Amino acid sequence: MRLSDYECVRVLSEEGAFSAAAQRLGMTQPGLSILIARLEKQCGVKLVDRAAKPLKLTSEGVKWIEVEAQIEALRENRRRYFEDLNRLEGGSITIGANACRSVTMLPETLREFVSRYPAVRVHLCEVPPGACSDRLERGDFDFSVTLESCLSEKMLYRTVADEQVVVAVPPQVDASRLSTGHTFCDRPVFDFEAAADERFILLDRGIKFHDLFLDVCHKHGLEPDILLETESITTVMELVRQGLGFGVVPDVIARRMPETTVQFLSIQHVMPMNRVVVAWMKDRYLSRAAQTFIDMLCEHFRAWNTQFMTEPARGEDAPYCARAGVRSAVE
Repeated sequence: MRLSDYECVRVLSEEGAFSAAAQRLGMTQPGLSILIARLEKQCGVKLVDRAAKPLKLTSEGVKWIEVEAQIEALRENRRRYFEDLNRLEGGSITIGANACRSVTMLPETLREFVSRYPAVRVHLCEVPPGACSDRLERGDFDFSVTLESCLSEKMLYRTVADEQVVVAVPPQVDASRLSTGHTFCDRPVFDFEAAADERFILLDRGIKFHDLFLDVCHKHGLEPDILLETESITTVMELVRQGLGFGVVPDVIARRMPETTVQFLSIQHVMPMNRVVVAWMKDRYLSRAAQTFIDMLCEHFRAWNTQFMTEPARGEDAPYCARAGVRSAVE
């Protein structure tokens, strides 16, 4: 596939060296040097400060790449629009999510979508916690599954679910001794003081409730013995199931596991609710395939929302595309 001039300059600015950029682009270093020289001759200015170590774009180069990024975005919107004329008979969607969301929120909708629309290519891109919004703004995804609190003003979104945080307790443990005797959303409330000598398995730093949970522990005078911090929620749940410690996980995982396998206690009385959303860029064309997937995902969680949502969902009525002349899939 032919690389665009914009892509070559962008990668060169990120790598800070012709050799590294050429290797990443899959081209020769002399070829990249000739391309940059040609662009500089066309513009009549220097785009790259070759004397800098690492090299960097000149002020003219920064302006050039800003304008080219806008042009590339317009080209991509045009491509998606004409590709979309085939409706759901082809095309592709790219979804961004962290590993936890991929496992807990997407499998059923992915299975239904690829079964119903086999001609649409679906790519799920897992990213580190907290990276979804930056990658979405960069154009790596059509939309991402993330938290409302992570959104920028450049994005539109629809609410998927309000997510609570629970403590997963091994089946071998008598959960009643870890409860305060109260319930929250039909689950026993976790007693922090009763867990002073227990081990914990946490989702990695970057997951929003990781640091919040540690703060709450400290407020209760508990210094948790952390066995492992991991990005994999399946690892957390397997270690809990084997009796190696307590896990701190989103409650959506509880619907996937019978209580005979792992027990769940609520800590929502001391933790804020996480609002999980599907987000996309205001100025980027959102294909009918992407809109259909979002509709299916939100419909899948509709009963969950009715049961647990604490307030009306801001952004729920956001139009799929703010650009004039583009029809919404829900019209």
